[in-house]
Parts: sequence; structure tokens; C-alpha cells
Amino acid sequence: MSEWNGQFSSASAKQAFQKIAALGSNSIELTARIWTQTGTSNSVFADPAKTESDASLLAGFQAAHDAGLSVLFKAALSTLNGSRVSSLAPADLAGFFASYKAEIVHLATIAQAAGVETFAIGNEMSSLSGASYRGYWVDIIDAIRQVYHGELTYAAATDEASHVSFWDQLDTIGVNTYPPLTASNSPTVQDLIDAWTEVPTNPYYAAAFDYKSPVDFLHSLATRYDKPLLMTEVGYRSVDGTAISPGSWTSNGTADVQEQADAYNAFFQVWTAHGGDWFKGVELWQWDLNNQYSSTGYSVMGKPAEAVVSQYFHGGGAVPDLAMMGSAVADLIDIGRGNDTIDAGLGDDVIHGGAGADIIVGGPATSGKLSVTTVTLVGYGSVVGGVGAQAQIKVNGQLVSGLMEFKPAADPSEYQAFTISLANPGVITSIDINLANATPGRALHIKDFLINGVALSPADAANASSPGSFDLYVHNIHVDTASHQDWFSGAATDNDVIDGGAGNDVINGGIGDDVIDGGAGIDTARFTGNIRDYDITIANGQLVVNDRIAGRDGADHLSDLEFLQFADGVIDASELFASLASSSGSTLQVLATDGAGKIIGQLLRHADGSDLYSFVTAASTGPQPPVDSDAFQFIANTAHRQMEFGGIAHRAATTGNDTFVFSETIGRHAADDFKAADSIGHDVSRIESTVTADVAHLSDHGAGHDTVIDSSHDVSDALTGVASLTAHHLVFV
Repeated sequence: MSEWNGQFSSASAKQAFQKIAALGSNSIELTARIWTQTGTSNSVFADPAKTESDASLLAGFQAAHDAGLSVLFKAALSTLNGSRVSSLAPADLAGFFASYKAEIVHLATIAQAAGVETFAIGNEMSSLSGASYRGYWVDIIDAIRQVYHGELTYAAATDEASHVSFWDQLDTIGVNTYPPLTASNSPTVQDLIDAWTEVPTNPYYAAAFDYKSPVDFLHSLATRYDKPLLMTEVGYRSVDGTAISPGSWTSNGTADVQEQADAYNAFFQVWTAHGGDWFKGVELWQWDLNNQYSSTGYSVMGKPAEAVVSQYFHGGGAVPDLAMMGSAVADLIDIGRGNDTIDAGLGDDVIHGGAGADIIVGGPATSGKLSVTTVTLVGYGSVVGGVGAQAQIKVNGQLVSGLMEFKPAADPSEYQAFTISLANPGVITSIDINLANATPGRALHIKDFLINGVALSPADAANASSPGSFDLYVHNIHVDTASHQDWFSGAATDNDVIDGGAGNDVINGGIGDDVIDGGAGIDTARFTGNIRDYDITIANGQLVVNDRIAGRDGADHLSDLEFLQFADGVIDASELFASLASSSGSTLQVLATDGAGKIIGQLLRHADGSDLYSFVTAASTGPQPPVDSDAFQFIANTAHRQMEFGGIAHRAATTGNDTFVFSETIGRHAADDFKAADSIGHDVSRIESTVTADVAHLSDHGAGHDTVIDSSHDVSDALTGVASLTAHHLVFV
């Protein structure tokens, strides 16, 4: 952040940009300040001594670009008298916003001239960003877009983000992310990791995050507005207790450089694991543009945290492997680059595995209503007379659990979890959490309330003792479930969209018609049945694998998958593309593989009703190409068992007008064993051989059918004037 006019264009700033790039950063946030006199003033202006000039801005942007950094330019309003910008209350709203607009639009023109990639239109103006002020912001955004063509964001305070009224007008959601993570001056790295994925113990932040964990809350913002989320600020001072109130820069504290490093270690572990496609990245607060060491400040320069940042920015560092469970209804699961295990459960899920070698299961193997309901409560309680808060669960007004005692917790690592399971009755119309031992001073604080994996929020429930929360002091929390029977029976459909991301993934779509993209890496799609149970086609460059067994794997569309694994073997996907490449509109059924991913027996069903069987000879590497466009080709070696591929059942299923081609290694006895079903008429048997045909056996085999001796091998068999023999050229009787 600039402290004085000319700082961005200084030699020390240029040096700082180079050092930041050397850490592995690919972006820098440059914050220039504009000013107002007090919290109630109506005018906004550039202070000649404190606000960067246009020339200094342009020079700073160029220096950052020269260092290989993309630029996020943030305009931050400050007051000259030190009043908090989060509490601005201008006397003349229209006048204030008109003045602010003029300054912001001017800065946007400078950003456009410099090729700045992202422009933040404001910073932590919490009192003026709600629904009552939306019209002013929409007008400002429209004016900015007239002069600036990069991406737009706004940097909301941590507790402001949920009520910003104009996220839908921007390209990216920006949040200065400083949630309290602990009450301890000496938390472990694991304590801090856990806090990112638990509802805060701090009641104010629990409400600000809609009773979600910081990770889930930020993800919900991105999902709600269908926008990527950027942490426009994250930082930790090098002091004891830095994670107690990370956003506080005024408090005194004992220097502790290791605690700063621990906080960053936890941060990167969490967000490399949980930050999926929805997470655009993070801007770290801050690096001193004078390159001065600060023993208790936010800068990581010269401290252990610098090595942590550099390690992760260069793609290293530990990344936890997540185990993610979906619910009985549709879920969005979008995570980062660990080697994760995802079981999405029922419902039309959208799954992004991110980088890493993931195991992804889109849904169950078979359909059917859930027979058991599971209710999970996570939280803590207060103790009165040595006894904690005792909860019970009621279903349809009847008790279904014993007493579950919740005791105090200093931080999320001390939350208690209780789970009960019950056989599903016909209909569940209500679920209640009852505080069995309510008394003055005792409270139950529920942080997670899940029904079959569906995470409920306070908006889903009625709580007379503390409306809008899961804090229970008397009586009960009541959930009317009459209109949510899918929570208990499971979703009616399970048509998933799965993106494996980078890494070597194993993906099982489960029931339903799924769309599966393996992404980069060597990826495998798993199917429940044997290879012969599936028909395979190509549509729009994708493999379509259709399970002929109803209620099982459905029809899945596959792309960027290297292997398909069935119950009885694995197929190299390139083999499937090769088999279908010259047969537009045809359906492939794989009959046999060699155990190493190669197809050695297959059936192509053509659109015209004719069929093509292909089998590998001992010397060949793959199924032989068709002899005729409507040929039923059978190439095998002398082993009698290979004549059984396909079998009479497949033969009887054809409609006739097919061609059987035997290689010369077959021999008359093997050919004699291969007999057409009596119901099939007008088929052709061809012998590719340089030896004399055994006419007697051909006569036996071809009774009632046409039999052809290929003219391309023995001139004694050639027919004058026949270029290509078909079913009607020769008949042996």
C-alpha cells in the first residue's frame, strides 16, 4: 500500500516487485489511497502528498509488469481524521457517491492505460455497501466499464462480504479474509487448520458466516453469485496470538516470527486442499515497499514465513488429502490439489477434483430409497453445576436418542460430535433438537447440523430462544421437513458432472447418466459390470458408454480418460476410438481383451443393421479391419476356444446379410465348428487362404447360405469380371 505520493515509482518499490516475483508470486496488489475529511464528509479527493499521481501510478504498474507480475489495483478510501471507513455516514449520500465516482472513474482510466488486469472499485466500505446503496454502486460500475475493460472486483471486509449488494455486477468477489481462528496464544498448526473448516466459536463471526466454516462460507458466496472468489487480503503479524484477531494491526504484541509462519503454513495447507475452481487466489498483506524488516508487522520479509510462502508459491509444501462425503441430494464439491477421496452420494452432483490423484465416486452403484437416516450434531455447551448441555433428538415428535452432553470448547478442535441413526419411517415431517436440562446459565451451541449429509443452516429451522441461530437456551430447535423428503429418501436422479482435474484420477460415476472429464493425467473410469454389458459409441468427440443393464451405470459421456475399467478387465480408451474412428454412427460392443488393455474381440453394429465381428489373430496387434462395409468379420487362430467368442447367442441376434471371414490358420475343423443359426438367412462365409478350399465342409457349413471363396488369394478361384465378391456371386451346394 502506498503511504505517500511517488512511492510506487520509487527505486525501492521496483526492488520490492522483483523480490515478490522471486517468491513465486504471479500477481501483486497495489493499493492507492484517496481521501475524505471525516466519517460524515461528503467529498472525496486526491491528496497531493498522500495520493499517488497519475505518473507515479503508471510507472509503478509498468515496473510490476516488468517483474512478471499481473496487477490488481485497489482504490482505498481513508479519512484524514482517522475515522473508520467501515462506519462512514455522509450527510449527503448523493453528493458523496458523485464525488467518489469521479475519483474512481479517473483511477480506472489510468488502470486501462497501463493494462492493469484487475481493478478494485473500493475497500471495506461496510456501512455503504448494503442493499440501500446498490443503485449508487451500479451507477459507478457502469461508468467504470465505459473506460476500463479489465476485471472488476471490490474488497469487502471479512464480516461485510455477506451483505455486499452488488456482487452480481462484478467479475470477481473480493474478500479481505481475516477470520479469528483461535483463542490461544500458542495454537498448533493443526488447530489452525481445523478452525478454517469449523464454524467459528466467536458468535459474531459465526453469524457473519451464516453459521458456516470460513471455507464453506467463502465457497457459498462464489456459488451463490456464480463468480470466482479472490482473497484480496490475507495476512498475519509476527506476534503472539496473531490468529486470534488477524486483522488487528493496532494491538501491541510480543514478537513471535514462528507463530506467523505457523499461521501461513495452516493457511496454505487448507487452501491448496480446499481451493477448487471457484477459488481465484490470494493477495498477501503486506510487503513493505521500502523493503524494511518489521519484527511485529505483517511483512514476511526476512522471517520464517517467507520460506513458507515461497515454498507454496513455487508449487511445493504439504497438501492434506481430503475425504469428502456428499449428501443424499445434489452437491457441489470443488476442491484443490490433494490426493482426495470423494464420495458424492445421491443427487445430480457437480464435482471438481482439482489437481492430485483423486478417487471420485459420483453416486451409489444401484438406485433405491435410503433405508436409514443419520443425524449429526457438532458443537459445544456450557456447564452448570458440573453438568453440560444435554441434547436429545426427536423425529416426528418422538424421542429417538439418548442424552448427548456437550461441554465447553475453547476453539473448534474441542467441539464434540454426536451421530444417531434410525430406520426411516414412511414419512418424516419434523426433526427437533431438544435441550433436556435447560436452566439459567446453560446453553447449547450447535455448529453443524446434518441430516444424511445435508448441512442445515439456521434459516432451515425455527429457534424461539435465539432466532436466526443454532444457539439453544430453552426449549428446542425445530425443523419442518415435510417438504424435504428427499433428505431422507435420497434424490430421485443421480446424473453427475465430474471433472477430475490434473492428476491420475480414478472416477466412478455410479448410477445415472454422467458427464465425466478426466482432465490432465492418466485417468481411469470405472464401471460396475462386465465389458460385454456395455455399448460404446462416439458423440461429439466423446465416448458414450451405455450400460444395457437397467438401473446401474446409465449412459456416461467420457472425455480425457485413458482407461475404462470393468469388472472383468481394463480397456485402453485409444483402442475404442480406433475401433470406432471409421464407423460413424456405429455401436461397439467389446467381447474380449488381452488383460493389458487391448481389445482382441469386438462387435460393431452398423446403422444399416449389419454387424461386424473382429477377433485378433495370434500375430496381429488388434482387431482386423472390415473386409466389406457390412461385413461380419471373424479372425482367429487355431485354438478352438477362440471360436467361442461371441457365441451362437450373438450370431442368432444378427439380422443376416453378414460376412464371416476366416483366416487361413483356422483349418476346416474349426470352420466346421462355427455354424450359423438356422434363423439367419443369406449370410456369406469367406475363406482368406492360399490353400485349396475344403468344398465338402463348406457345403456342410453353408447349407442354406451363400459361400464365397475370396478371389484375391488363389487365381484358380477367381471369377472373370468380378472385382469384389459379395453375397450373391457364388453359391456352393
